[in-house]
Amino acid sequence: MIITTARSRAGLLLDAVLTIIGWIGFVYLFGTGILAIIYGAAQGPRAPLLPLFSPTLGTLSSYAVIAAANAAILIAWALYNHWRFKDQDRRKPLKAVGAGHLARSFALTLDQVDGLAVTKIATIHHDAQGYIVEISQINSESMLL
Repeated sequence: MIITTARSRAGLLLDAVLTIIGWIGFVYLFGTGILAIIYGAAQGPRAPLLPLFSPTLGTLSSYAVIAAANAAILIAWALYNHWRFKDQDRRKPLKAVGAGHLARSFALTLDQVDGLAVTKIATIHHDAQGYIVEISQINSESMLL
């Protein structure tokens, strides 16, 4: 998900101009570099083209080996997890918590839990130990414990 924010036209225009300048600079430098390699090899002392690119090919081949090793590790990990958890469905939704469980967890009565379930706005007051001491609901009377 991409989060976008509202931006001014001046900010968008500045971003577009800087992006275009950056791409033009990249294409110019890349093109002149490739042309310099090709013309330098063609006008040089009959040197073959491969030795010019051999350091780059060595670097690229080492990158390819590292990428292949990373891919192999990730695939092995995925296969291991598939084998280990094939009979388990970890995406099951949790069971709904019942009113009785909520009442026991927060030391409330079932009537208080039912009142909280139907109210839209409620304020719950706690004591210093964290226990609920009062529940104030909008459009209804306060329930004292």
